[in-house]
Amino acid sequence: MAKTELTRLNTSTRLAYEAAKSAIQPGSTTLITDVAPHTGPYFAITALLASTVVHAGSTTHIINGANFIIPEGVTIYGNFESIALLAGGSVLAYSIQDLSL
Repeated sequence: MAKTELTRLNTSTRLAYEAAKSAIQPGSTTLITDVAPHTGPYFAITALLASTVVHAGSTTHIINGANFIIPEGVTIYGNFESIALLAGGSVLAYSIQDLSL
């Protein structure tokens, strides 16, 4: 492999890593198990238990405006400015930057 091809490959690999870094290594992860609203911004939510996200207590940018259930073990991605759950839920919320809690 020529040196310029190797340099190009290394650059592409580095750029791909930087693009995926937030998913691989989030800035902070917040365990949410209560009904209080938690302020993000968050880019992903993983349900540890089947969890209902309360639309009225959350800013999720989901258009239909209804509560929604995240099944246990499922991760959803989006732009979540805040998250509130119904009682009995348990999720991990991932942010790109460290949050002061």
